Amino acid sequence: MPLLRSLCLSLLLAASALHAETGPELGRRWQAFGQGLAAQGKLTGAAQAFDKAIALDPVSAAAFEARGRFRFKLGRMPEANADLKQAVTLDPSRTALAAWLATQEAPAAAPADAAASKVDHSEDLLEAQTLLDGGDAAAALPLFEKGSLQGATPSSVWGLGRVQALYALGRFNEARVVLAQARAKDPTETVLKRLDERYFHAGLDEDRGGGSPWGAMLRSLVLPGWGQVFNGQRRKGFTVGVLTLGLLGATVVTYVAADQALNDYRALGAGTSAADFDTAFSRADGMALTNQALGISFYTLYAYNILDAAAQARPAPVDTRNAAAARVTLLAMSF
Repeated sequence: MPLLRSLCLSLLLAASALHAETGPELGRRWQAFGQGLAAQGKLTGAAQAFDKAIALDPVSAAAFEARGRFRFKLGRMPEANADLKQAVTLDPSRTALAAWLATQEAPAAAPADAAASKVDHSEDLLEAQTLLDGGDAAAALPLFEKGSLQGATPSSVWGLGRVQALYALGRFNEARVVLAQARAKDPTETVLKRLDERYFHAGLDEDRGGGSPWGAMLRSLVLPGWGQVFNGQRRKGFTVGVLTLGLLGATVVTYVAADQALNDYRALGAGTSAADFDTAFSRADGMALTNQALGISFYTLYAYNILDAAAQARPAPVDTRNAAAARVTLLAMSF
C-alpha cells in the first residue's frame, strides 16, 4: 500500500506540473486523495494533500471544509475553526455548517484554567503517524501509547495508531484488545470498524473453536470461496469464488472447442487444399493453447483459494520475535 500511495502521489504531482492551468480540477483531486488517506488513518499524507488542494484552489469552500473537519478530528480546534469559518465565508449557503460553528462559539464562559489544561497533542500524533508510515512501528508505538494515557483527543485516532503499530509488530492479540477498547470509546468511528472487520473477523476468533484450518480448507475444496466466507471475508470469498468458477467454465468450454477443432482437422479429406489444412490446424492449435492457459490459471487460483482459507483460519500468535510470521499473515490478509 505505501507503494500504491506513492504512485498516486507522483501521478498527482505530475498532473499538477503539466496542467497548472486547471487548478480547481486538480484541487478537487487532491481533496479526494486527502479524504481517502484520512479514511485509512494516513494522517501525514492526508494533511499534505488537503494543503495542496487549498493551494491549487484557494477559493474552494469544499476544500476548506474538508481540511477543517480533518483538523477537528485531530483535535486541532483553532485551525479547524478557522478553516470551517473560511468555508462559510466562501459559500454562505452552508447554513448547517454556520449553525454548528455558532454553537461551538456560544459556550465561551468556560473557565480559563480548563482551557489552559487542554494540551495540543497534534504534533505528537503526526510524528507517531509519520514513524508508522515509514515502517518504524517500534518507535511509533510508545508515542501512540503515551497519547492514549494522557487523554489526548480524539482517543479513537490514538487507538487506531496503537492497533496498527501492534499489528505491524506481530502482537496480534494485543492489537485486538486495544481495538476493542478504541471501538468501545467511539463506536461510530468507521476506520476502526473497517479495521475490525478486515483483520479481526470471526475466523480468527480463538473462542470460535481453536482456529483449526481444516473447516475453512475443506469448504474451499468443495466450493471455491466458501472457506473465505467461513472465515468472515465475504467480499473476498465472493471474488475468489466467481473468478475460480469462471476460469473453470472457460476451461471446459475451450476444451470442448479445441477437441471439436481437432476432429474437424482430422476429418479433412485428401482433396483439401494446403491453405485449408493450415487454417484448420491453426484453429485447433490456438484453441488448445488457450485451453492450457485457462487451465493453468484455474488450478493456480483454486490452489490459492484453498491455501488462503487454511492460513487465515489460524489465530495469530502473540510473538514479537517472529516478525516474519507477522508479515506473512499480514500479506495473506491484504488481498
